[in-house]
Amino acid sequence: MATGRRNLKDVITSEGEKLNNTAAKDDSDGADTDKQDLAEIVAELKAALAAANQKEDALQKQITSLQTEMHEQKVQVEKLERLELKSELDEAKQTALKLAEKNSELQAEIKALKAEKSDKSQKAEKAEKLANTSLKNRDRSIYDRPIGYADHRPDGEQNRETGDRKSQSNFKMWLD
Repeated sequence: MATGRRNLKDVITSEGEKLNNTAAKDDSDGADTDKQDLAEIVAELKAALAAANQKEDALQKQITSLQTEMHEQKVQVEKLERLELKSELDEAKQTALKLAEKNSELQAEIKALKAEKSDKSQKAEKAEKLANTSLKNRDRSIYDRPIGYADHRPDGEQNRETGDRKSQSNFKMWLD
């Protein structure tokens, strides 16, 4: 646009110089008509230059306005991208929180199951000990017999309480 402006200015300047040169050379009536023609051409060229300048100014304003709009759109796009990323991040955070909550629930459930299993095994051990103890108590019930009473076992059989092998007959007897 600037080169077109220079060319137009150059043309106007050259036409103005021609007009001045022509006016100096010819003082006749024919020269007056040429002078008037040249003056009209100069006036037309000045009007064309003014119109071109106005058009250039309008285009510069339009360019500035378009650049402003483009900048605003870029800012809006960046905001939208940030919002989208933020929403994705929030969604990921929510998912992570849900996973952590489920993990905690599962850990609590596992802990409860382990405690239940431990309780069951402890109860089983207690029941077994109780059963063993009651059997031992039954075996010891022989000690509750009157003094001098002996339980004789067949040859080679082991006494449950003492673990001794006695070679005695197969009947009970009173010791005197």
